[in-house]
Amino acid sequence: MNEKKKLWFYVVFFVCFVFLTNFPLAIPLTAADNEIPASQIEKKVKKLMDEWDIPGLSLAIIKGDQVYTRGLGYADEKQEIPVTADTLFELASSRKAFTALAILNLEKEGLVNLDSPVSTYLPWLHVNYQGRECPVTLRQFLHHTSGIPTHSVSLIPRSNAPDALQQAVHRLVGFELERKPGTEFEYATINYDVLGAVIETVSGMSYENYLTKNILTPLGMTHSFVGHPSDSSPMSKGY
Repeated sequence: MNEKKKLWFYVVFFVCFVFLTNFPLAIPLTAADNEIPASQIEKKVKKLMDEWDIPGLSLAIIKGDQVYTRGLGYADEKQEIPVTADTLFELASSRKAFTALAILNLEKEGLVNLDSPVSTYLPWLHVNYQGRECPVTLRQFLHHTSGIPTHSVSLIPRSNAPDALQQAVHRLVGFELERKPGTEFEYATINYDVLGAVIETVSGMSYENYLTKNILTPLGMTHSFVGHPSDSSPMSKGY
């Protein structure tokens, strides 16, 4: 993916993310000096959607205390289901920000130490570097400097089982790191699965319940969910 496409991807994600935080569907736009140029922006967004083959998105425009939101395109192209005010989008890897916030919340409560090895909280989790057992700290998992490579994503099972998170992390037992922890950055999704497992162990709650109670609810994100929605709210398909 080239840099221009990456930039647009993040812009699209941002407007979808903002939309999930339960803004009103529309606010009247009146005073000329403060008016949100909604029609012009919407026209540009539609053009970019065509250019980058984006099926649908939620657009949020904020200026001062004015908010304009609009669903554009389809949540499901095949069924021709349009994006609406109730459409939910997967946040994908941006959930890592919520996981990190949860870990910092536990640190603030004195329940974890970022510079302690992960084995302090998951005694069964040991990894190796150059054939020898090597400690990895929570901070190194947070910063993607654990030494676990990007291709480790293949270890994560496709599962909706209640213990799917623990299943993924157990696959790291005895894993051979590609570099010494703390020496180099390499993005690896499973780093945050490890942190999710720590959250479950330390809090005594499921990852989903902990984030809902301690992160989403305090932030007022009542239309956001960890895992599957608790009701029949329409989910957009992934493209």
